[in-house]
Amino acid sequence: PARIVGGANGQGAGTSQPSGTSQPAMAGAATGQMPAGHPPIGANQAGAPAGAAGPGGRVSGTITLDPARAADVKAGAALYIIVRRDAGEGQKGMLIASKRVDVTGPAMFPLTYEVGPENVMMGGNSLDGQVRVEARVDQDGDAISKSPGDVVGAKAGAVTVGAPGAVDFVLADKL
Repeated sequence: PARIVGGANGQGAGTSQPSGTSQPAMAGAATGQMPAGHPPIGANQAGAPAGAAGPGGRVSGTITLDPARAADVKAGAALYIIVRRDAGEGQKGMLIASKRVDVTGPAMFPLTYEVGPENVMMGGNSLDGQVRVEARVDQDGDAISKSPGDVVGAKAGAVTVGAPGAVDFVLADKL
């Protein structure tokens, strides 16, 4: 079994502005200062760079692959572990955190995982409260696209971030 814990997801580490675009002038822009009380640009609530550990807890457990889906999981794909705010049964809540793991094949399962503050997608958010956890083996490695053949699974019901007990679930469905 594989074990993947900690580590940054490589996303949210900064922002860029395409050339040729303009932004409205900001107070203090000429001096390089932000208005009083404004958090540092590119930082989360704790003032750390976006993508760095900040406030919030952790969600961890084991992801198992249904043997019927083993042929659908190939090396070179990407596993995305996704944590969303709980918005109720059947609803998609706001994306809070995501972790990408390179897939080496079906033998990497069961996989022990951990998603923490370093995986939070946007500064100003924290990994806390009631959440829903899901995962997808994305065949083309693109987090945005969802293609036929992607293998998915989710923890049934909401869980509380940081609560004792593992958040275990099975990848058993195919898009």
